[in-house]
Amino acid sequence: MTLVLTLVPEDPAVFSATAATLGPHETRDAPTGSALLGWAARQLYDRLDPVRQHRLFHSGRIRFSDAVPLHGGEPVFSRPEILLRPKQGGGEPVLGRPAFEARFGPDRQAREVEMCRVTLLGGAAPKPARGHRLRNSRHSDALFGYAHLEAEGAVYRALVDSDEPFEQELLDLLRSAFEGPLVLGRAGANGYGGGYRVTFEPAERNPWPGPQRTGGRDMVRLWCLTDVAMADALTGAPKFAIEPEDAGLAGWEPVPAETGGRLRRYAPWNRALGGREGEIAAIAAGAIFTFRWPGPAPAPDVTVPAVIGMHRERGLGRVTLIPEDFCFRPAQGSEASRAAGAAAGAPQTDLAKWAMARAGERGTRANRDQWVKRLEGDLQTLADQLREAFPAAAQWQQLASPRPEEVLTGDEWKVTIAMPSRWPEMPAGTAAAFPPLADWVQARLLADPATLGLPMTAGQQAEARAEAIRMAVRLARMGRENVR
Repeated sequence: MTLVLTLVPEDPAVFSATAATLGPHETRDAPTGSALLGWAARQLYDRLDPVRQHRLFHSGRIRFSDAVPLHGGEPVFSRPEILLRPKQGGGEPVLGRPAFEARFGPDRQAREVEMCRVTLLGGAAPKPARGHRLRNSRHSDALFGYAHLEAEGAVYRALVDSDEPFEQELLDLLRSAFEGPLVLGRAGANGYGGGYRVTFEPAERNPWPGPQRTGGRDMVRLWCLTDVAMADALTGAPKFAIEPEDAGLAGWEPVPAETGGRLRRYAPWNRALGGREGEIAAIAAGAIFTFRWPGPAPAPDVTVPAVIGMHRERGLGRVTLIPEDFCFRPAQGSEASRAAGAAAGAPQTDLAKWAMARAGERGTRANRDQWVKRLEGDLQTLADQLREAFPAAAQWQQLASPRPEEVLTGDEWKVTIAMPSRWPEMPAGTAAAFPPLADWVQARLLADPATLGLPMTAGQQAEARAEAIRMAVRLARMGRENVR
């Protein structure tokens, strides 16, 4: 069972990083698995008998993952804790102290790479934008504040999955809990909405890597993509080191010089109980645990699971092996990238030209995501405005034909729309205050994005248009179901 959700925020939101009630209230980088589990439970709990309540929300069989920020359409994760660069002067970041000393010498001082997020192959991305707002306390004259996630430009992707089959009725019920806007996060009474538009994605857009094979390597690095909560097998007490057996690597040995991480302690709020649940002590996302095969026999090719530890239903325990071709690449605009730009006047090799072309392609991916976000928002506005007059799903699907302009001659596209001031002006000749829907489709959905200041490749444009048409089809079907 797999549900892949794309979450587009409409309001700032707060996901508390700790259980503290004094001092600054910090927020997590993205909506949490606990928040998604809580939302589903609020929608469905009273509609289920105790057996199904336990199966969906208490047994741990269904996992509600943390949401993953998307940057240029790619999921990005907490950067590895052993990513080091020289403290003084330049130098390419490397993984682990031995590699650092081998490259820069034992006398050089190292520092960790700046706090950021990275793709699975090492492409850096900034952390999601945050803001801070001060409020007056209702119980005293003191000021308090929340750090919050900004909504503008953010896109997240999450996964709800299970390794076990479930009845179709239960799956449909669970899916229904995520249809329509979601309201996630805390501090709703203090100016934070936490509203999220949800789009269901095909299973191949799952942002989390699956189980990984060691491939015969004699040393592997286990990367904690989320917080990981482990317990001692004898006492049940929390432990803060992942042992080889925990990751399916029995017989392997830890490598302390290549291992690093941080710890987190927090207590999730339970709205049904009106208080916090038991505290969770976990290894923080970004931790690295390295293991080596002792030999002399060749290292076996074993599979490392994608999820380990406790509290998997809340999104904890996602891990992967760092790929052998992992290479940290600074985010555009960082110090390292500006330094690289200083040499732009030097003659370019074929490799450098290829790298520049790839960098440009990654930039146009961000334009693609921005265009899709605009179209989705406009389509939702049109669906709410037109209601029964919104074209049927079959008509929207016809826009994917080779000659979509012929589809727009039908009467269903001649309905007039109110054009909000945030929409750019229509092309010359369609400046009426209430243009027909066909004109909007021509000027926005079928337009060349370059004319709107969003250049992208032809393939990216086709993907974005297909995604927008799928969104229109879903809105049309939802509208017909509501009418019935």
